[in-house]
Amino acid sequence: MQFAYVGHGPKATGFMSKTFKRKPGLYARCTTCGYYMPLDARGEERCICGNLYRTEREFKHELPASEIEIFKGVKK
Repeated sequence: MQFAYVGHGPKATGFMSKTFKRKPGLYARCTTCGYYMPLDARGEERCICGNLYRTEREFKHELPASEIEIFKGVKK
């Protein structure tokens, strides 16, 4: 999979958004460990260092929201 940079923080997931929108094809990248986490996947997931955490209902983060990079995943 290839990743195309969209932006930083919640605004990169939706116009003027204050929270991260869980849209299909969007990935959050932890700036500490470099882990790519799909925002729309089911189940729970945590990045390698533990700064990003996704549950069935929400996306949580230990980093400041403005530091989290958002990418669009494109199949090769």
